[in-house]
Formats: sequence, structure tokens, C-alpha cells
Amino acid sequence: MPKRTNPTRDSKSLQNELTVLAELRRGRYWARMAIGSRDYSRRFAISLYANSAYANALNALKRLEVPMTKQNIQDELTALQGLLAKI
Repeated sequence: MPKRTNPTRDSKSLQNELTVLAELRRGRYWARMAIGSRDYSRRFAISLYANSAYANALNALKRLEVPMTKQNIQDELTALQGLLAKI
């Protein structure tokens, strides 16, 4: 007999993954805003939001036990790290 997956666990896992992805996308948004800003003080302030979202995503990965093997999470994380390096 095939193993049946627990729908509650699958739903929780998907919700956790979406939480991490939302933080990574939020970070990418703020990083792009900071890069586009010409005012140094505004760029610095906005970059704090981007760095905060990055830290929140990493904490959520640890806390929620989302596997780093998910390709979309790795792609978003790499993209955000690249943008943060440009700020």
C-alpha cells in the first residue's frame, strides 16, 4: 500500500515555505528601492528594511525548518544576496 501523506503537515510545510518566500521577496523589493535611490541617507534607511527582511527570512528558515533544498527558496535567497551586495 502506498504511504499517505498527512494533509495538515503538507499544508503547514507549504505555509512555512510561503512565509520564507514572502520575506525574501520583500527584501528584494526594498533592496531594489535602495539601489534606485540617489539620496545617500534615504538609501541607507531603505537598505535597513532590505537587510531586516533578509535576516527575518534566515530566521524563519531555521525556526520553521523549511528545507534549503527547495530550488525557489535558493533562487530567491541568491537574488537577494546579490542585490544586498550592490547597495
